[in-house]
Amino acid sequence: MDLFSIITALLVLLAAAFMILMAVGLYEYLKVLRAPDYSPDDINLNYKVVDNGAGSNLLLLHGLAGTLDYWERGVQEASEMHNLYMIDLLGFGDSPKTKSEYSLAEHLSAIEKIVIKEQLNDGRTRVVGHSMGALLALALVSKNPGWYGGLVLISLPVFSGRADMKNQYKKSGTLFEKISVSGFGKYFCMIHPVYYIEMFRPDNIPKDIFFDSKKHTWLSYDRSLDNIVLNADITNNSKTLLRNKKIFFVHGDKDITAPYERAVKFAQHFGNRSFMTIDKGDHQIYLTNHDAIWQNFHTFFYE
Repeated sequence: MDLFSIITALLVLLAAAFMILMAVGLYEYLKVLRAPDYSPDDINLNYKVVDNGAGSNLLLLHGLAGTLDYWERGVQEASEMHNLYMIDLLGFGDSPKTKSEYSLAEHLSAIEKIVIKEQLNDGRTRVVGHSMGALLALALVSKNPGWYGGLVLISLPVFSGRADMKNQYKKSGTLFEKISVSGFGKYFCMIHPVYYIEMFRPDNIPKDIFFDSKKHTWLSYDRSLDNIVLNADITNNSKTLLRNKKIFFVHGDKDITAPYERAVKFAQHFGNRSFMTIDKGDHQIYLTNHDAIWQNFHTFFYE
């Protein structure tokens, strides 16, 4: 085969790949356009209950692009003393994916429907969150501190906006994280079904968790990133509202997604806290250290 034929074949392959990406992106875009409009009265999040008749409850909130299945590891340890309420957040997992702003108010409203329905506003329920879920846990308890008995914040991200995150990821972020917060982030997310394949699965995320995390839309991801992960008001407000609330922080010292030093500095604002550092831990410390996390959780809250 001569050079001209090779170049022609490569151009055809590139054109075909481009057309496939465009088709996937267009399909994902149209899927959002056809989604129902957001209506708080009609929103009912998907959630799972592990009820062993215990006297206290845990409300568990997953991170960005996660699902309630994130908590399946460690269920046995956590449920020994608690009933578990694991939620698929608005726009993720098997919960509704509406045409929504995915604002903080919308996320909290949807979660609080479950809190009220299941009578989790009893003053004893602990709210547990990972990453974006940790921020939602902070905001949820800050809104009604008397409803809850404490917080567990795992891999808490502390950013002051997109520019702050972009600057941080220039120094330490993965390629995926750098693209996600760039000007191309929204369009990159539109083709997410293409890169949710085994060859792109990070080593620190099990197969089931990885493939479950594609259950979102570009809209729910992009707007939740802006309105929750990059919302500095959540952390700033909690410094005053939750100053004396019992809070258990858990963070990996090698976390580049939610930098460890920022979480340590933030935790200093709370007097009734405990900070557990996972040595050589990354952003997914719960998946590999859930037994130690729940053991230390029980020590902090009950001993």
